[in-house]
Amino acid sequence: MFEMIENQIKALEPKALLICSEVFALFSHTEQQKSIARLANRLAHHDVTIYANLRRPDNYLSSWHRQRLKFGEKIRPLRGEGFNHYSSSAHVQHGKMVETWLEHFPKARVVVRNFDSFIKKGGVVQDFVKNSGISFPSGLVDPGDFNPSIPSAFAEVGRRALVELPRNQALELVHNLIGGIKKVPHMPEADVEMFGTKNREILVEHYQDSLKIIRRLSQNDHFFDDPADFGRVRAVTELDASNDCLPRLKTYLLNSKLSDDAHAWIRGYSNLQE
Repeated sequence: MFEMIENQIKALEPKALLICSEVFALFSHTEQQKSIARLANRLAHHDVTIYANLRRPDNYLSSWHRQRLKFGEKIRPLRGEGFNHYSSSAHVQHGKMVETWLEHFPKARVVVRNFDSFIKKGGVVQDFVKNSGISFPSGLVDPGDFNPSIPSAFAEVGRRALVELPRNQALELVHNLIGGIKKVPHMPEADVEMFGTKNREILVEHYQDSLKIIRRLSQNDHFFDDPADFGRVRAVTELDASNDCLPRLKTYLLNSKLSDDAHAWIRGYSNLQE
């Protein structure tokens, strides 16, 4: 990959090089941070900007956990043991994530942005163009959202399918859940509780140090201006939201192109219980 990047630099002689990957966030939590060190060894002599687009941890974890269903992962619910996988990870420890990159790029300009503050004001692409420090050409076309999450109200059906059905059949069903986003009425995301009271309290506690670091690095004492809201339990439990739309979701899935076994499986569910 480094060879490819360096060949592109030699061939194109760009004014700016943009390297972007969501997995970069995870590099900060490896034991020796070798991947960041390799990047620093190759790139630190350039003028470097580190741009971190952070989403409030409860909304981000909920979205990421549901994205994992699309990859075919067998996961536990966030309201239970599934949450334990995240509490000490880069998914929550945003402060350590950004600080570790700056340890390897001490001269870098750092831009820390609040995803929630601009997602409804033009979106992440426009915010990056405005704040990255790169001179972009005019007339760029926003690509839109190409990676929707499975709705919280559908997630438990997808999670159980991946546990109880053969992988290929389960993935077909999960992909049909995505297709049902606009076809099957369901509870709004803002109303569905994925964590439960206990895990929300743990999340708030684990995020305090990160919030202090992020506010310092962003020079914004109001970054995530209402952190107490991370602990607010939402109106409808995940299971209640799933059961509310289950009859409509079943009708949609039974009319979808699924295997006979997958149809039989979804037909057997009339109510989701713990």
